[in-house]
Amino acid sequence: MASSAQDLNSGVKNTALRNILWNGIGRFGNALLLFIFVPILVSILGTESWGVIGFALSITAISAIFDLGLGATLSREISRYSADSNRMRERRDLVFTYELPVLIAACLISLAMYVLAEAIVSQWLDGNRIPGNILQQSLTLVAPLLGLQLLITLYNGAILGLQEQVYVNLARLSYSATLYGGAIALLYLRESPNIVLFFEWQLICALAYCVILRIRLYRQLRQAVRARWNIDYLRESWRFALSVAGTGILVVCLTQGDKILLSKLLDLETFGSYMLAVTLTSLQTLLVQPVHTAIYPQLTAMLSQGNEENAASTFLRWSRRVAIIATPLGALLCVFPNSIASIWLADSSLATRIAPSISILALGSLFNALCTLPYTLQLAAGWANLGMYSNFIALLVMIPGLLLVTPILGMEGAALIWMALNAGYLLIQIPIMFSRLLPQCRADWYRDAFAYPVLISFITLGTGLSISRLAHTGTVSTLLIALAATLAAVALNALRTYRIEMSEN
Repeated sequence: MASSAQDLNSGVKNTALRNILWNGIGRFGNALLLFIFVPILVSILGTESWGVIGFALSITAISAIFDLGLGATLSREISRYSADSNRMRERRDLVFTYELPVLIAACLISLAMYVLAEAIVSQWLDGNRIPGNILQQSLTLVAPLLGLQLLITLYNGAILGLQEQVYVNLARLSYSATLYGGAIALLYLRESPNIVLFFEWQLICALAYCVILRIRLYRQLRQAVRARWNIDYLRESWRFALSVAGTGILVVCLTQGDKILLSKLLDLETFGSYMLAVTLTSLQTLLVQPVHTAIYPQLTAMLSQGNEENAASTFLRWSRRVAIIATPLGALLCVFPNSIASIWLADSSLATRIAPSISILALGSLFNALCTLPYTLQLAAGWANLGMYSNFIALLVMIPGLLLVTPILGMEGAALIWMALNAGYLLIQIPIMFSRLLPQCRADWYRDAFAYPVLISFITLGTGLSISRLAHTGTVSTLLIALAATLAAVALNALRTYRIEMSEN
């Protein structure tokens, strides 16, 4: 029996490692594509056009709330059904049942965006260089993209619930490469490139991506009889779905509210600059998300089977490993924002303008990244209400904070609000979580996955900054020192984590 349990635990670890590896490849690939292609797009279309793309990305993120939590719930239910041999044959019916309400929501949100496009252009966005008709055409093309994104999220979630991490990441990488690479090629070929062409190409790519995902999902759920719609599946999980939806609505308002408000309070040129800072600092979250995606079904299976010891071990192990990468990267962007932005954008003036926002947003994104696995644990345990209530309180703080600070401090004020909110999650929400879930992990998590990695990273990067200033180095030399300090911080964190894990074994 002991050998059997050990083999099971080893199998779970190997599966998690494989899934995280592929999710890491997918996220890193997407981050690399953004890092390469965004400056090229900005150089072709201008910062103001990037502001329009950023606004469209925020609207797309907001539209995700209209799936009413069904996407995340389907991923969880697919994982549960796959772990239960008696219910595996029901998975095709489960997917088909969830698909219909999401399809209806996709049609409604697309129609709403199409109707509101003209009003948004005339009453909300302030474009100085882009004509109003071009803005309206762009937002009209965004309308069907919103609906397609709902379906893409549903299909991706279901495939991930089947632990098809390899396929999902390869498909996502192919989509991103085709979208950005193809858009840049088309814009270069056009004598007078404008943002409408970008959105036309994005619509074609999104439609193809959605169809391919659906075909793949139903092929994986082979069944001799035709799928049937069964409302009982929705009845079984509606409470969890609504909790996830409530949390999702608040999360979207928190993560996109500053951007939507800024798109009204600032002209598109300044808003585009802020979105460049957001794009750069979001790389931290992109690199952490693979762990969430892979560990979520693992933790769900462990907790549903009452295997709390393995759940605690898995949670702490991957929390420490997340901190190995997240804290040095956050410290790098926080301590060396100007050098990083100058190399990335090849525009020292624009880099100087957005550097303060990068530094503040990077710290907030670091806190957010470290909170990722605690949130994963909450969802795996079916405790979505904690996140919902926490986000509701944070939203009550954020809205007046943004309205008060943004007119005075501009985009730096919005960045400060974002940083403060994520610090609140670390200091308030996570202690509440540990009072109920895996309380034995509280001290270890705060010490090994937060305090020591943050101290090591910022001390190491701060030392690098001091060296560069004493030596009066140029931009390239400063960047090399920053990268060396970052690698040193990663190595120190990895060494400490290795010693902890060896002592546990």
